[in-house]
Amino acid sequence: MTNSPPYTYTFNSVFTSAPSVALTSMAGMDGGNGGWSYTYGATMATSTTLYLAVDEDQIQDTERNHTTEQISYIVFESPVVYSE
Repeated sequence: MTNSPPYTYTFNSVFTSAPSVALTSMAGMDGGNGGWSYTYGATMATSTTLYLAVDEDQIQDTERNHTTEQISYIVFESPVVYSE
């Protein structure tokens, strides 16, 4: 990921409808600043594509630019309820 969101990721398989649940996490850190991933925009996904962004902390500096980043994600077409 670079500095121009949204970043689009094409799903390996097409969903029947756009996923309604998405979880994202930083899968690695490049550079000296931490950051966090999130779904981007009012429409986070279509049946074929997920829209993501990365934001960066301002602990040691005030800029929020970052280098390429790795994000992991999992999406569900419909809400999931897990019960034991």
